[in-house]
Amino acid sequence: MIFKRADMTMRIAILVFLVNACWIGNSIAGSGIQINSYALEGSGASISEGVVYYIITDPQGRRLGYDPRTKERHREFEGGYGTTGIDDIYSVEVGAITLIDGIYTIELIGDNLMAFSLEISILREAATGFTDSSSKGVVDKGLTSKFQFTYTSDPSVLLTFMRVATPGSLKQDITLSRKIGWIDNDGIMTSLLKKAEAIEDSIQKDRKKTTENLIKAFINEVNAQSEKHVFKEAVKMFIEDAEYIMNNL
Repeated sequence: MIFKRADMTMRIAILVFLVNACWIGNSIAGSGIQINSYALEGSGASISEGVVYYIITDPQGRRLGYDPRTKERHREFEGGYGTTGIDDIYSVEVGAITLIDGIYTIELIGDNLMAFSLEISILREAATGFTDSSSKGVVDKGLTSKFQFTYTSDPSVLLTFMRVATPGSLKQDITLSRKIGWIDNDGIMTSLLKKAEAIEDSIQKDRKKTTENLIKAFINEVNAQSEKHVFKEAVKMFIEDAEYIMNNL
């Protein structure tokens, strides 16, 4: 995969590996989580001393992670969080967290304009197998991108993972996609922004049916420009944004 931008392209590869497992003989018990993040250039080369920070919020509202905007560390529930590396190549790692049933939020916080890839694998108790998901996005200094996953120890219940979006975050994703080169001209960016603003206005006026039609029109335009003027990474991101907004009207 190739990420392009006019200058100083960055790619964040964030491996979120959630493992609900402690191996005891041939059985699995307990729960755990491990998260690693790596900062890369668009070519795939590692960025010297580059990292991406994130904050995890558990179902009880407790936080773990580091916020570069306030330089504040959150350790409100038990778990390891820190930076490790070899030479000048670093990663931010999280581990030794016990998962509990409910919704977790992962908030990625930008330190510069950068793209990222988020991958998540979950293994529950009783050897129920892995559930894998992935998503991509873009952040800039002081800006965030949010995802959430729902964990349950009940193997009969489907695990879910999704991007969290609002009309405001959709507009942010459109603007940053143009800055990083995932949209190749200002005209397309402006057209998509106008549609996002119309969606926002319709929501504020509580016009659900109108909003649904506006979201469908937005998705249609995104698909029409897919791999013409809008890179496939941005297409998937915009549609995920739009579908989340549609599902939460």
